[in-house]
Amino acid sequence: MLYLLSLALRDDIAVQLLNLGIGLLLAVAVYLYGRVFVDSATGAWAAAIVLTTEAVAMTLTRAMIDPATALFPFLALFALALWDRGECRDRRLLVLVGLFGGLAISTKYTIFWLWATLLATVAVLALQRRLGARATISARRACRVQSPWPCCSPGS
Repeated sequence: MLYLLSLALRDDIAVQLLNLGIGLLLAVAVYLYGRVFVDSATGAWAAAIVLTTEAVAMTLTRAMIDPATALFPFLALFALALWDRGECRDRRLLVLVGLFGGLAISTKYTIFWLWATLLATVAVLALQRRLGARATISARRACRVQSPWPCCSPGS
């Protein structure tokens, strides 16, 4: 579904450009993660390593789903790490965890194990912080985003 509009053009050039943009977003996200949790130099090195990794560099210019499969789980983990950091306990970060987790599943169903791990982590952290039912918003968002088939009850 991610490449549907691009493939409607009947050419893979648009998909390749989209993959290049997704790869650059991945590099920026890795840089920001390194800058937030360590320092800017570490973030810059990490982004450079990600972009020069052979598997990433090869898929950035091809019509493959792998760059998006790397980006969305990383963004979900980044949002969870920001929420767990302690400085920002905003519920909107949990919504991002669910949103990016759902987008990750929609790119490749083999990412489901990561989504299940994220949900378990959110549940454990929520119990520790006594957030209770409010933390389940992440599960509901991911559930709604991950596929066109309803996997949650209509009232959730």
